[in-house]
This record gives sequence, structure tokens and C-alpha cells, in this order.
Amino acid sequence: GDDPGFSDVTEDSWYYKSVTRAYNSGIIKGISENQFGSGKNIIRQDLAVIVYNVLKLCNVEFEKAEDNTDFSDNAEISDYAKEAVWELKDKGIMVGSDNMFNPKSSTTRAEAAKVIYSLLDYSEGGVGE
Repeated sequence: GDDPGFSDVTEDSWYYKSVTRAYNSGIIKGISENQFGSGKNIIRQDLAVIVYNVLKLCNVEFEKAEDNTDFSDNAEISDYAKEAVWELKDKGIMVGSDNMFNPKSSTTRAEAAKVIYSLLDYSEGGVGE
């Protein structure tokens, strides 16, 4: 695929191929036009967008979840992430806790493991087959 041209992703980076493929597949964007954000932690709303994009690539059907205002911190979710957050909540993949999604918090290893496990549940149900 085409090199996305991120200054912090060089061809000798161990993650170059993964980042380039994910970018060219539409799974993930950079934090700006020329920065991927390689050394930064990922925040929950950005993980939601990535997972949502992966599921769309796997032809998962979405219901077009309505404005899911039952998160008490809904107003803190960035516009670009709202659809992903609401759809993943609707599917039970990322549901938040105590009525909050905490969109700007870094995701924990435990949260990432839960999300990955939920994705495996979907794939065992025939995703992408």
C-alpha cells in the first residue's frame, strides 16, 4: 500500500508494515496529517473507532444506534467517535462503567483484553466468512 507519510513511522520501524496496512485499510488514522502518534497511549474513543472500523471491514451489520445519551459523559465523546462508541455499546463490546464511557481516558490492558475477547466472540459467530 501507499506510505501514509507519517514522520514518526519510518520504514525501519518495527510497526511500519502494520501501521501502513491499517491506515490503507481505513482502520486507523494519524493524530494529524503527518503524525501517527507512535509513542502515545490510545484513548478509549480512538480504540472504539478502530474496533468499529475492523468490524465494518468484516461486514458486521450495524443497526445505526441512536444518540445513546445514557452515558452521563456523552458530551465528552468527540463527534468523530460518537457513532463508533454508540454502535459498540449497542453490541456489548465497549459498554463503559458506572454509566460513563470515559472517552478521553487511556485504555487499560484489561479493557483491551475484554474488547479483543468480544471481537473473537463475533468472529466465532461467522464474521468475515
